[in-house]
Amino acid sequence: MVKERVFFINNKLKGNTHEIIDASLIMALANLFGRVEIYLSHSRRVLLEEMCSSFMKQNDQGKSFEKCVWREINIDVKSDFFLDLYVALVDAWLLIKGSKRDIFMFSYGNSRFSLYLVNFLSKLLKRKVIICAHNELDVLVKEKYPLNPNWYYLINRFYRKTQWSKNLRFLVLGDFIIDNLRKTLSADRVRHFFSVDHPYFQTQDDEQENPNIGNLERIRVGLVGTVAPNKGLDNLKSFVASLENSNVELRVISRVLSPEDIFSNNAHVKIMNPDGLFLSREKYDELISDVDYLFFPYPNDRFCFSVSGSIFESIAKRKPFIAFRNDHFSYLLNKYGEFGIVINEKDQLNSLICSLSDTKRYMKMVHNCSDIAKKLSPIKCDLSRVLDFCGDN
Repeated sequence: MVKERVFFINNKLKGNTHEIIDASLIMALANLFGRVEIYLSHSRRVLLEEMCSSFMKQNDQGKSFEKCVWREINIDVKSDFFLDLYVALVDAWLLIKGSKRDIFMFSYGNSRFSLYLVNFLSKLLKRKVIICAHNELDVLVKEKYPLNPNWYYLINRFYRKTQWSKNLRFLVLGDFIIDNLRKTLSADRVRHFFSVDHPYFQTQDDEQENPNIGNLERIRVGLVGTVAPNKGLDNLKSFVASLENSNVELRVISRVLSPEDIFSNNAHVKIMNPDGLFLSREKYDELISDVDYLFFPYPNDRFCFSVSGSIFESIAKRKPFIAFRNDHFSYLLNKYGEFGIVINEKDQLNSLICSLSDTKRYMKMVHNCSDIAKKLSPIKCDLSRVLDFCGDN
């Protein structure tokens, strides 16, 4: 443990959006630093404080939790433009408030104004800053972003051309992202990045008895994560079509954003979230606990520079997954062993459906999920690169 203070800041998100990664990073930091000051919105602060308190006390980490100081900063702005502007001003105030000995971890990199201002103040005030880079890195492989071209331009320019402070680092969630960045950015820029595998945790009641999959009358496959035209909608349609004459039932837990009804009273599909709302964590967990597999229809080119948070539900809930191969899923399977089934093309769906009743393979994947869950615990999250950063001038 070091005596330095670390600021953990997420003034942009509210409620339970990406709550697991934020809670996991907070707990990992609390095991390393003498004091962790956490700045969140009210709804997020209440949720994350309870999550961290519960997990850390269950795992005999109560003393680490006591090092966390929870602060609230509420920004009530509906416009994305003004939200990014207010977030940038608050971030600047926190950097000015801190000192050269502190570490500042910003749990988002998609605030178009904050990135530039934080980088400038890091240079001017010699502040050590870590930005957790997520989906915004996908702009590096997109030629355009019609929904918000101004945001796209500023984010893309920042990561490709802006001169970065020598005290600025970026945290990404997997070594495969570093490998992909090397193909896109210069070596000098890639040296500003370091990675850890996405830490994850589960509550005590997530251990469940898994069925003899080969004897089930119906194999229940849960669809989780938001599905949209750019997030695997075509793959979902093909999966639903492949269920005919099988004993597999698709349970739709996620939000499906589609211009057409792709289920049309299909007997193999059961809608669990008819209003298409964001579910509470309790309801979400309840629905996942009642399926045998989880299905992720994301296309093959998804997750080159970001990770799927939904895949960790598979690990935490001991539910093997089904998916189309992508960089993130391949990375996890290669590193931790088989805990899901991936295919390359849609024409492999029929053989995949037939393989779901293989009890021996299923139980091996369930066992691997349990082992992986222990390895990805926030308690074991290796943030040693952050400690190295403390010694940098």
